[in-house]
Amino acid sequence: MDVKIELPPTETQVTPEVAVEPQHIHRWDDSGCMKKGILTISGTHHICLIKDRILCCFLPQHLDDCKRAIFLDGCVVELGATVTTTLGAMTTAFKRFSGRSQPVKPESTCDFTLTKEGWSTVYTATTPEERDEWVNAIKKSQESAKKFNFRVSGIMSLDIVEGKHLAVKDAGRPTLSGWKEGKSDPFAIAFLENQQEQTQIIYENLDPVWNAHFNFFVQRQNSILVVQVYDYDFGTSNDFMGQVLIPLSSLPDNELVDMWFPVLPSKNDVVKGLIHLKIKYHFSKDLSSDLNPIFGYPLQDLAETGATCVGGLPTFFLEGIRFLEEKAMDEEGLFRISGNHTDIMTIKQNINKGMSVDFYNDTKFQDPHLVAALLKAYVRELPEPIFTFDNFPAIVALAGQTEKHKIEELRRIIHSLPTAHQSMLQVLLPFLHRVTQNSAKNKMTAGNLAIVFSQSLIQPRSQSIDSMLDTVSVTEITAFMISNPDKLLKD
Repeated sequence: MDVKIELPPTETQVTPEVAVEPQHIHRWDDSGCMKKGILTISGTHHICLIKDRILCCFLPQHLDDCKRAIFLDGCVVELGATVTTTLGAMTTAFKRFSGRSQPVKPESTCDFTLTKEGWSTVYTATTPEERDEWVNAIKKSQESAKKFNFRVSGIMSLDIVEGKHLAVKDAGRPTLSGWKEGKSDPFAIAFLENQQEQTQIIYENLDPVWNAHFNFFVQRQNSILVVQVYDYDFGTSNDFMGQVLIPLSSLPDNELVDMWFPVLPSKNDVVKGLIHLKIKYHFSKDLSSDLNPIFGYPLQDLAETGATCVGGLPTFFLEGIRFLEEKAMDEEGLFRISGNHTDIMTIKQNINKGMSVDFYNDTKFQDPHLVAALLKAYVRELPEPIFTFDNFPAIVALAGQTEKHKIEELRRIIHSLPTAHQSMLQVLLPFLHRVTQNSAKNKMTAGNLAIVFSQSLIQPRSQSIDSMLDTVSVTEITAFMISNPDKLLKD
């Protein structure tokens, strides 16, 4: 998929309170001096760095919005000419930008071009030496990224603390006391691998304070943490307000990263502002050798492993659903609230070793959120999503279509799936629908459950910035399926 060169907004002046303390986060000012925080080039360009990874570079179109930027993983760097590299101050100026219809090329020895899937941006340094220093730093970041394609067993804690100077998305309106300026109702959604978590909505506020804490399991070191901010609109689609993209390979092991990040646009959205995140990520390489792997094993091949199954589905999964239906359908935040991560990891290891699970008599399972988290983890860790990778484009294309067309196309896709995947849908979708029927008590509507499960049901084969932008469509289709299991699964 094409990745358009655009990106985050932020203000050209970064106030002292935005600077951060961790030693692995740096900033250079126009004189080349190293400081902590965000790298600002000539007051108009911004580069976000953590450790030795350059996360993104972007150019605000005006002082307080941004439409152009580039996420540097996977970019191709092209030089204007070959020159000798020496140290120089890291200052540069934006020269010109072009899309696929008019590709741009570097012209002088001070030029370099960043290209990503058809889009290109030319930058001009003040000297050839400066240009080479930039190019070497970008290539070093890219080479660093290539080293992290391995499986891990990791946990990441994320605090979405607050936002600052976010964009106005709601129009102003007259009131009895006069004109009321427009605001936004921001909330944030965090995505990692196929996990999603959402903050509360802060109404009529451009500087929201969320103080939301989440935990994520991590299986791939080359995964990307995405935090997207939306303006809540009742009864209509939410407005995109920007996003932060952080490769896990940029994060130091078991150290707290406490940083303000500029939000990035998607496509032609105008965004602005900063998001305050606290991230702590700890991992070890996955060296497990379980005797009867269930978690992370292909669903259609599960019965061949000797695992205890019924209808191609693991017994613990079916028993967990039965337990929740009997004990927890009124539990507020079911599937949204996380269980104890240490307990979940221990139970997963025991299941993979062939040990049975007793949901009714084991005291750990007095917490229904632990059972829900275990089921959620199983679906999330399937190596291929339930709707299989190849169906991703067809499903995303259904967003905004008529109900009749959605049902016809989804039924066709479901009937084309492997038998075990069809069996999973026959169990999972009606169960989630029954959860929504108790939403007055458990607060889990089809939309809320879709945020939790959409990435487990529908995923592209490889993540890209464009596929990240399809998140809203994927969530919409998932909510539709949860609301209509009878229409989709009938013979």
